[in-house]
Amino acid sequence: MRHRIGLGVALLCAALAGQTRAAEPAASIRLFRSDILVEADGRAVQTTRTEIAAGNDAAAQREAQQAMTYSEGVERIDLVEGYTLKPDGRRLPVPPASVRRQMAPGQANLPQYANRVQVIAILPEVAGGDVLVTTWKRTIVRPVFPGRFALTTLFARTATWEDAEVTIRLPRGMPLVTEEFGPAHAVAAEGGMQVHRWRWRAPAVATDIAVLAPLDRLPRIFASSFPDWPTFSREYAALVARKVRVTPRIQELADSLAAGSADRREEARRLFDWVARNIRWVAIYVGDGNFVPNDAELVLSRGHGDCKDQVVLLMALLQARGIAAEPVLVNLGPTYRLSGPPTLTAFNHVIAWLPDWDLYGDSTAAGTPLGILAGGLYGKPILHVTAAGAAPRRMPAVPPGFSTSRLVTRMALDGEGRIAGESLTEATGAYVPWLRRMAAAAQAQGGERAAAEQLRAIGQIGTGLVVPAPLGATGPGYSVSGRFSLEARPGLLEGDGFQVPSGMRLLPRAGDGLLGPALLRGLPATEPTPCQAGEQAEDLELTLPPGFRLARLPRDRSLKGEAWSFEARWSLEGGTLRVARRMASRVEQPLCEGPLRTEAAKLLEEVRRDIDTRIELERVD
Repeated sequence: MRHRIGLGVALLCAALAGQTRAAEPAASIRLFRSDILVEADGRAVQTTRTEIAAGNDAAAQREAQQAMTYSEGVERIDLVEGYTLKPDGRRLPVPPASVRRQMAPGQANLPQYANRVQVIAILPEVAGGDVLVTTWKRTIVRPVFPGRFALTTLFARTATWEDAEVTIRLPRGMPLVTEEFGPAHAVAAEGGMQVHRWRWRAPAVATDIAVLAPLDRLPRIFASSFPDWPTFSREYAALVARKVRVTPRIQELADSLAAGSADRREEARRLFDWVARNIRWVAIYVGDGNFVPNDAELVLSRGHGDCKDQVVLLMALLQARGIAAEPVLVNLGPTYRLSGPPTLTAFNHVIAWLPDWDLYGDSTAAGTPLGILAGGLYGKPILHVTAAGAAPRRMPAVPPGFSTSRLVTRMALDGEGRIAGESLTEATGAYVPWLRRMAAAAQAQGGERAAAEQLRAIGQIGTGLVVPAPLGATGPGYSVSGRFSLEARPGLLEGDGFQVPSGMRLLPRAGDGLLGPALLRGLPATEPTPCQAGEQAEDLELTLPPGFRLARLPRDRSLKGEAWSFEARWSLEGGTLRVARRMASRVEQPLCEGPLRTEAAKLLEEVRRDIDTRIELERVD
């Protein structure tokens, strides 16, 4: 079990999230207590005690390092008590030298943005049979939203919860909207305070394989003093508005970028492209750093910022040209359900919306044109941030025919068992941001290193070169070419079965992703998955070496449903084996669940079987 309790920016967020794909046996949470005292002005103190019973040495070592993450300037955190409890009753306290503070993992090495700090406590002399005990105190010293408080708690299914309790104490007149899935909730009046208490007990499950985010599916608690989402939208808009100022420098830049254009939409595109290309994105999400963006002028001066900083600068540039824009909150992860109580954990990313043309744009998406988003954002719950306050809505689904991906690989097998060839990946629509990000990473790494790492990522060992199209070019499509040479496998010429390689593949296989993951084994047919409209094509050609032939031509597959189709065609002509796969989805809903998920699971099993198809060669007499 991995234990994490953290503060969602400016909002108290106790999150206990373990692995959701496989169990972590031999450790259980014997006791979990999270007691939160909230003041009327939004300040709060959270005391969290956790007792983890380790059943063996490996489990003890895994849990020996306990970490907490917090936002500097907004809150502080201290280890109240930490010790290893031995079976004979001895307590071995955590030495002061074994408590250290460091930048939270994944933060950019930029001091002005790195306000997420991790405190690590290393428990001493741990072994099987021990109980690892920590008590932490988290204090919100400067609530960003005065008088507001929110909490999210998640309980991993792969952990055993013997006795868990979450308590919120707040002034009797302070409202609290709550929602829970699993834990039992009770409310009482105690000493002039209103007290909300949740209890949870559950054994661990052996496996919990899923695609959707923990926020959508785990036992969980949501609580918030925001009465509704429109209030959250309005109050956040007030924070953002102070940061969107058209300074002389911003006005001058906007005018210079718009010069020569008589079309307002073209002006908006130029301003968006400039921010995307010139303001370097740093990896601080909304939920992982300061919730309030920096001033637009400061972002321009620094030349870098996170998603909300980029949106603020874009809004200022657009405002300088009289073009309206709104920030929009969305979640980058696979979460498609919005909690009733407004909590910051629902969202971790900010994009822009231009109402004049109903266009959404994500300036962090590697130069992707305005109006095109990554596939994972379509169909998501979103919240427009407006002065009047906005109710949640859902991002439109991917229109049929909008997103396409195609892989063409032509390769040859030589007399030493080495396969070499060339690949071309083409994308339109929602696949464009994905492919552009990979292209940008390849340019940063170098084409040869990127090729070797990508081949390794798809289960191949070899060398090659990734050659992206110019990243500065804009348009509805994008492409990346590459060449490769896989390590020699003499067994391929001796009858060993093998899959036809996909070459320098950068996007999912045809059939994988549109109706859920085809290659995630063990995913129950009852588990919902993201789904969307799109078209995928994969054309592979393998030329056999002289003196060899195919032992057996694999069978074709053709499957059709009400809103999807998949086919795989195998052919052999003149010593060249060809396989053409096509997947088309016209699904208009963001989730495959219920009967649609059951139907999709059967299709994906056939896709997986086709991709797993192995061929064998035999010598020609």
